[in-house]
Formats: sequence, C-alpha cells, structure tokens
Amino acid sequence: IPVSGGGVAFAQSEPAPPQLAEGSPRQESPDEVVVRGKRVGQLRADAEAARQRAYDVYNEINSNDEFDVRCRKDSRPGTNVPQVVCRPLFEAQISRAAAKDYLSGLLWACRGPTGVTQDCMFSNYGQNAISRAQGVESEALTRRHQLNDEILRLANEDERFAQAIIDWYETNQEYEAARKKRRDD
Repeated sequence: IPVSGGGVAFAQSEPAPPQLAEGSPRQESPDEVVVRGKRVGQLRADAEAARQRAYDVYNEINSNDEFDVRCRKDSRPGTNVPQVVCRPLFEAQISRAAAKDYLSGLLWACRGPTGVTQDCMFSNYGQNAISRAQGVESEALTRRHQLNDEILRLANEDERFAQAIIDWYETNQEYEAARKKRRDD
C-alpha cells in the first residue's frame, strides 16, 4: 500500500490473501477494534474491595487495636446513596466519652425539680458541660497524628500493606476517571 507524506513515498508489502474454495465461508479482515472496559458500577465495587483489603491488612498488622479502622455505610441528607465512612476505633471511643461527659455535666448542672431545660442547656452551666466534652474530644487530634505515623511506618515496613495501598489508589483513580468521563459525555 503506497503511503505518501512530505513528498516521499513509502511502500509496505502485504501477503496476498489466501484463495478460498467456492462455498467456503469468507473470513473478513477485522474492520473494527473492540475495547473491553468495565462499567462504572464495577469500577466502584473494585475500588471499595481494594479499600477494604487495605484496611484488612492494616488492621491485621497495626500495633494498637484502637487504631483498627471500621467502615460502615452512612445515610446522607438529600440523597438515597449512602456514603461509606471509615473511622478508627479510638474516634468512636472518644465521641462516646465526650457525649457521656457532656450529658453528665448537664445533668449535674441542671439538677433540680425542672431537670435539663433549654434555658439550662444554653446557660453558663451548659457551656461548662460543652467545655468538658471538648476537652475529651481534643485527645482525638493527638491520636490522629499517632494513627498517621503508624500508617506511614507500616507502609514502609510491610510490602503487603504498601501494595494494598497502591492497588486501592489505582482502582480508585480508574473509578474516578470513569465517573468524570461519564459526567462529561
């Protein structure tokens, strides 16, 4: 087939097609390219599975069970699509302790015949209860830094965990690219 470009001619020779006997089925040359891809839903499921594998490996090898990460589906206002929320166990423990301190502070400050009222909740007594709860919650920042240090240490020490993180990242990137392409189409 002669191809020309810039005044120079190039030729490529192809073998002659084989002669077919009369009545034999004709083989057609491929005129189209078939690209096989995954549906966005499958890509999302792959990304979620990769995330879960990474957390499973991390939960198995980390040095503190309070750093174990649990995921759950959480409803979001205004949508029927739940969001997957992953939190380390210490976050739930701190939230429970803060709520307990807040309520016990309110019950102590607002004791009496009327009990906990809106006036008491928004009084200085109520503000003291909020301060107690915030004191408990301030521990979360320190624990998050420890968690991040643990993740980095383990990613550098454990090949399975490092590979699980890479797999999660790559599958999530593939999923996000497919979502973007779908929105743009």
